[in-house]
Amino acid sequence: MQMENGLKSANGTEAIMMAGLVVNVAATFAAQIAMTVVELFFVARLGVDALAGVSIALTFYVTSFLFCLGIVTAVTPLASAAFGAARKERVKIIGQQGVLIGLLVTIPFAIVLPLIDKVSILFGGETKAGLLAAEYLQGAAPGLPIWVAYVAIRSLAFATGKSSLTTIVMVLAIPVHAGLTYLLTFGGLTFPPLGVFGAGLAYAFTGAFAVTLLAVWGLATASDTFGQTFSAPYRFDLNACHEIMALGLPFSIRIVLREGVMPMVSFLLIPFGTATLAAHAIVARVADLAGAFAFGTNSAVNVRVGHGLGRLSLESVQRSVRVGACIAIMLSMLVGAAVILNAASIARVFLPTGDIAAVAAVVQLLLPGAMLILVVGIQAPIAGALNGMKDARAPLFMAIASQWLVGIPAGFVLSRVLTAPAVGMWLGLITGELSLTAFYVFRLRALVECMRATGLSSGATDGQTGMTV
Repeated sequence: MQMENGLKSANGTEAIMMAGLVVNVAATFAAQIAMTVVELFFVARLGVDALAGVSIALTFYVTSFLFCLGIVTAVTPLASAAFGAARKERVKIIGQQGVLIGLLVTIPFAIVLPLIDKVSILFGGETKAGLLAAEYLQGAAPGLPIWVAYVAIRSLAFATGKSSLTTIVMVLAIPVHAGLTYLLTFGGLTFPPLGVFGAGLAYAFTGAFAVTLLAVWGLATASDTFGQTFSAPYRFDLNACHEIMALGLPFSIRIVLREGVMPMVSFLLIPFGTATLAAHAIVARVADLAGAFAFGTNSAVNVRVGHGLGRLSLESVQRSVRVGACIAIMLSMLVGAAVILNAASIARVFLPTGDIAAVAAVVQLLLPGAMLILVVGIQAPIAGALNGMKDARAPLFMAIASQWLVGIPAGFVLSRVLTAPAVGMWLGLITGELSLTAFYVFRLRALVECMRATGLSSGATDGQTGMTV
């Protein structure tokens, strides 16, 4: 009885800690989406050409950002394991090298992105939208290294139990970003109107604001594990940089490949007309918004598994995975049910003109959309556990096989067979995600058995980028 009570207490404590992480991570993710929405709202007032130009610019900017983001998110599992093992100096080294790498890998992108108008020439001439895209990126690109550095610091904060700090910072950044975007775009308070260049500049300044707040907090609390990263000495560690790059590159490739799925689906649905494309675009946006919860559970399990590995506790690792999976299933079912029950309302939000055919197409596609949200939500904690175990290469190949060799081909075939092409395409995507979830489950079980056999003594400890099974 005492053992059973102890197990319930441990599970309850884990659930509370996990839920706190999920909420903070999801809130941070939602805050970043909110800034993008606010930016597009203001830019739309400049006209259709400006909106099109910024949309083009964001496609390139976000892809570059996600690639660099994937690399520095390796800070989370590495720092989590060190934090769990109470190795404060190791945490500091990982944090400092993460910021350094974040700054270095983004420099080439920051230089090339403002030249996007030259790319537009290759695709049909020097259009006004292409010129406006370049103008926006001239303001936004210098902020790319700052935002990636912010992600590195945020990853460290997650690993060291300071996730609420990043939530506070991002919530404060929303009104700052909105105010700067308005002032720099339209002018006011002695600021000249800078148009789309001002909108890009506002996003860069907001990144500097967020990083400054985190740095000030770190310097003010230099005695704790998170804060010491910002205090001297600042030094370069080649081994730590190699670990971050070796683990982070597969992460970044996996993220970019996942983000490339929806654009590919859009391309494959072009022959079926604008109504089909519009329905796909709307449901994809709903799935992106719901992805905040999946991202939250992924990150939470990543951190907690890393802590367990740092303590060399297989029991803690398994508990984190179980609790994370339970939270993910509950959240995914709630979100999926909300989408299905409010399908018509959601469609009208995106289609205020009330086009009956378009609304019907969106409502029809929201059912498979909710199914995809459920599958991805359940998959998220398993992927987070693999990340926490520093297992990067095998999941990368699994993702390529499932999403690009199963999901997209299956969707292509079903879209040509079923009377509703978009539904067929999304059913194919669900098939791919189901196969990826199965691969992840088998991989996780194999790693756990490997750790059990070795007693964690030769498992995924500091200095390794994964386990060989």
